[in-house]
Amino acid sequence: MRNVFYLLILSAILLVFPFSAICQWSSDPYENTIVAYQAYEPQMVSDGSGGAIIVWWSSSDYGLHAQRLDKYGYARWGNNGVFVGGIGWYQGENFGLCEDGNGGCVVSFADVYGLYPPYYFSRLYAQRIDSMGIKLWGNDGVQVCGLDSSYVSESRVAMDELGGFFVIWDDIRHGTESVWLYGQHLNGDGGSSWVPNGITISGETNYDELYPAIVSGGPGYALAFWHEVSSYLWGQRMDRDANISWGEDGLLISETMRFSNMFRSDDRGGTILSSMAQHGVLYSIHSQNIDSLANPLWSGYGVVVVDSLAGGLWSTTLNDSGVYYIWGTGQVGSLRIFMQRIDLSGNILWQPNGLQLTTTPSCNPAMIASGPNDVLCSWLDYSDLHILIAQKFDSEANRLWQHDIQYSFNTDRYGNLNIITDQMGGAILCWTIYPEVLYAQQVSANGSLGEVLSVENGPADISPMKFSLLRNYPNPFNESTIIPVVMSPLASNKLPTILIYNVLGQEVNQLAIQLPRAGINYLHWNGQNRNGITVASGIYFVQIKSRGNGECIPIMKLR
Repeated sequence: MRNVFYLLILSAILLVFPFSAICQWSSDPYENTIVAYQAYEPQMVSDGSGGAIIVWWSSSDYGLHAQRLDKYGYARWGNNGVFVGGIGWYQGENFGLCEDGNGGCVVSFADVYGLYPPYYFSRLYAQRIDSMGIKLWGNDGVQVCGLDSSYVSESRVAMDELGGFFVIWDDIRHGTESVWLYGQHLNGDGGSSWVPNGITISGETNYDELYPAIVSGGPGYALAFWHEVSSYLWGQRMDRDANISWGEDGLLISETMRFSNMFRSDDRGGTILSSMAQHGVLYSIHSQNIDSLANPLWSGYGVVVVDSLAGGLWSTTLNDSGVYYIWGTGQVGSLRIFMQRIDLSGNILWQPNGLQLTTTPSCNPAMIASGPNDVLCSWLDYSDLHILIAQKFDSEANRLWQHDIQYSFNTDRYGNLNIITDQMGGAILCWTIYPEVLYAQQVSANGSLGEVLSVENGPADISPMKFSLLRNYPNPFNESTIIPVVMSPLASNKLPTILIYNVLGQEVNQLAIQLPRAGINYLHWNGQNRNGITVASGIYFVQIKSRGNGECIPIMKLR
């Protein structure tokens, strides 16, 4: 009787939350995983278990949504993700995102309330979401800045590496004359460590502090950067006790690093800064390593990575073999991709102005460190069809895959590409296309689409149970469906019992894994009962049992 009641409760849940497409990594570049519709400005971080957490702004409700894709590409936070929070009618798309160090994430965002402009204001909120999609800081998040006179535009957030988080944001509190930069420290449960509404990071009254960025400065520290109207780059160092180290209003870092900045922690308390400078109609890329006291470690004004390019997007990453840069340059219609490597002493290691990677029209490059001595790169090839390409390079710029990997043909008005490591030598990428469809794809260390190489350190979802059911596909189904079962290495020599029940709690069929192995095992159900008779349309439940542990998922059959 208890089983029947449990199954009926699950049936009611299914009626409230109807079925929709469930994510899983695809091996077909024409059929990438769709994460969301009406999605803008996505950001992505690792879930710490080989998967990804993606946050985006939705035009459907003017709010922020988050979704976790596990290492197998399955959506773990419901069909539509998690609404991040806020109480106003609009949550700004210029939000901050970082990992929380425990499989979840922290989001900082402006929450707009009041009437339409120019009569509205915004407060700053933050939300922490755990690996299961549970909002830890209340349904709306915690209020970081609640002054009614404030107007928050952009915010950024970073871990303090001791269980807390730094948040910075630009803010108008003194009329519309100037934008100042403020900061706050949050502990692990969302409580503010500093004075209410934060401390002033920079408040130079003659200038606006714009485009904030923040990186870790080592345990208990953070480095904040911003531009003033003059486009000069400024910075500030702070600790979790609200002490600032680089002057009352920050420190002028560079007069040449004007815009399009990127920052990478150097794991020594400092950071590697990279930026573009404009020279008439052309541009150059400069880079500098500063320590925790803001001393430049590379000679002069830093390293000129490339002294003449025609603009466009670019990217940088860092690993044990140095700092890598990738960019596109050339005339419209004939752009090519180039790459350069600098060692950690600031020496250029390849030929001046980089090595050319592509011979066909290519643009929009991105990269991520995929190992201590290699990087995984992506770009858009627009020579014929518009195709997203991935390739892996070693520290001498040798291609590690025999062929460039075509990972997506879904590229109509493509933009907002994010790339992170899958922690197994591959990468997870997400991007948007017109009309604002958010896609994701995993590319393995071997250059295969949707290939998960190991579950040795797999998601916490399958421990200590050792077995886990993933969503079947297709679902709903007509004739047959595939049911993925994840098995840890320790469980691959133990056969679980896998049963199918109807909504009355009656056993319909029993399935068996013929050759169990660590990783994903795929079970096929032909929609028939034990007697080989096709079952009726309706909701059924797949249950896995092993040594007293159990897990159950609902599935739906349609005729």
